[in-house]
Amino acid sequence: IALNVFGSRVLESMFAASEIKRKQAIAKELVQSERLLNDSPYGRIVWNNCKLQLFLNSEDEWLAQTSQNTKRKQMFQDILETNTEPTYAQ
Repeated sequence: IALNVFGSRVLESMFAASEIKRKQAIAKELVQSERLLNDSPYGRIVWNNCKLQLFLNSEDEWLAQTSQNTKRKQMFQDILETNTEPTYAQ
């Protein structure tokens, strides 16, 4: 799925929307196909965007960075979701 333009976009969207445990499971599956992913232009994009080299080198560091990024996104999502409609003076 990660080797073509549409599948790679779907995979990245699923990865971005997933909780940390699901991201870890996806990463474990993807690193098993390291060579195949790196031989494909779309696979390389997935490899880089999911930070799979870091996962391969240090799963603990990948987990810490990914958790931190997820928390940041959630924090800003909360801010953006508290969208109040503007009031206009009449």
